[in-house]
Amino acid sequence: MQIIQIPCLQDNYAVLIHNDATGETILFDAPEHDAIAKVLTANGWNLTAILLTHYHLDHIQGVSSLMAQFGGTIYGSAINSAGLGFALQTIDETGQLTVAGLDIQIFDTPGHKSDHICFYVAQLKMAVVADVIFSLGCGRLLDGSAAQLFNSIQKLQNLPDDTMLYCGHEYTASNGQFARAVEPNNVALRARLAEVKTLRNQGKPTLPTSLAAEQASNPFLRTNSAEIRQNLNMPHATELEVFTKLRQMKDNF
Repeated sequence: MQIIQIPCLQDNYAVLIHNDATGETILFDAPEHDAIAKVLTANGWNLTAILLTHYHLDHIQGVSSLMAQFGGTIYGSAINSAGLGFALQTIDETGQLTVAGLDIQIFDTPGHKSDHICFYVAQLKMAVVADVIFSLGCGRLLDGSAAQLFNSIQKLQNLPDDTMLYCGHEYTASNGQFARAVEPNNVALRARLAEVKTLRNQGKPTLPTSLAAEQASNPFLRTNSAEIRQNLNMPHATELEVFTKLRQMKDNF
């Protein structure tokens, strides 16, 4: 089994999973055609399925041309699916998807976008979380509420700690500046920031990241942190109230 993270556009990522035993290949999100087609062509692979996390243009604009060249059934949320320009099979968390010999669990994860879904592949200890969780950050609230995004993140927090998270964008370095501002004494965060600086100086991605690493360093997954609560002057607030305040602060950071 091969997992390939493909840099696309300015800071997007797509993810390919290839099952060597069956010859089948899954693509998660299609930010562009060329970068993904290059990998598929180099390996002589066609697409079995394209799984879409949400319908922002920078996650789907390669879908039609990739499907035309490499095939594949498209899967995505029924929400906002009209008028996309391609046919798809609609999915949500009430069902399970089996593709390329892999059982894929679906999570409805609104907040950033109402049509956002995430995918968990237990056999590979990985989750495609796209624009819900970023390393050291989370997605902006576009057509959803802070409560929705908080609850979506809580769903993902229940995954095993060693789950590797494949995020939709390379935002770690900039997110880290905000994380440091709200929790400057976090030792795990300091170590992560040093790692991120080294990786980016070498032109390497900071992703994927582990759920355990994010729980130790990402303020949006640390709404119980005494230091964060003290710095926000919210010692007795609910976790949702802390999360909401953090998201508002990050929007203006």
